[in-house]
Amino acid sequence: MPSGAVNAYNPPVDENALARRAVERRVVTEEQLREARSFAEGGRSLLSVLLDLGYLREDQLPGLLEPPPVPAPCRSLHLPRLALAAALSFLLGWFGHPPASRPSDPPPILRENEQLRQAIARTEREMAILRSRISEQNLRSPSRLRTLGRRGLEEAEIRLRKDGRLTPENRDLFLRGAVLLEAAEDEESLEEPEELMLGRAWEILQKWDPAYARYSRVLQKNPRHPKALLGAARAALEQEDLVAALQHAAEAVRQTPSGEAHLLLGRAEMRAGRKDQARLDLLRARELDPSLAPLVANLLDRLPRE
Repeated sequence: MPSGAVNAYNPPVDENALARRAVERRVVTEEQLREARSFAEGGRSLLSVLLDLGYLREDQLPGLLEPPPVPAPCRSLHLPRLALAAALSFLLGWFGHPPASRPSDPPPILRENEQLRQAIARTEREMAILRSRISEQNLRSPSRLRTLGRRGLEEAEIRLRKDGRLTPENRDLFLRGAVLLEAAEDEESLEEPEELMLGRAWEILQKWDPAYARYSRVLQKNPRHPKALLGAARAALEQEDLVAALQHAAEAVRQTPSGEAHLLLGRAEMRAGRKDQARLDLLRARELDPSLAPLVANLLDRLPRE
């Protein structure tokens, strides 16, 4: 968002109100808000920074305009209030209705919401432009792109382990982190851990071509890298490239004979029609990693039919 865009609103809007409400409703964290403020110090809009970092989504903005829920009335006061209402109704009926009172000003929450609606409308128009490119400030700083990309992928991994499944929100976080990290590559070459992070991200997103490409880059420099061998075997297997899958899985078994390596080799051998060797590798996978027993049992059941 261009510098000073928020100050152009009429009436002026303090975007801190929206940001604080997002923190109170646990849409963003205090740490994320502090990070966004540090990026906004150069004059960028706070809303734009939150959206650009992926901490806030556009579809969440309208929900922040809803007023906070009103606490439920105490049950012990319910009957006295009914009695008071009945008495007031009787008195009004006896003495006549009082003159109509002058309409009061709208509550502060409504005025604040109207200002925030104006801010959101302006932000949505500007985000239509920002979607097509990364901000110019970030493009001038490849190291910043690398930091944001790595941080996003690390956070996505933590959330994935915590949730135990890939949620739509976490999928967006993986995608954004991968895009940011690849954008930095236009100016600076990536290091081995970053190549592995990208391979892992594209694999989780089931983008097998870029995943295999990233693992292959690591293997070009280090042909015995265990994680890259396993990742390349998984990606090749999903692409039905049995020659590459057998090659990488067999090398992984030679370098690090783990349960996963034998499982991948067994699966590749099954698809290649090597049933006897596949059975041996699947049994070896179960022996090395007992947690694979249910999966191995399922594959062994299918083996005679493959």
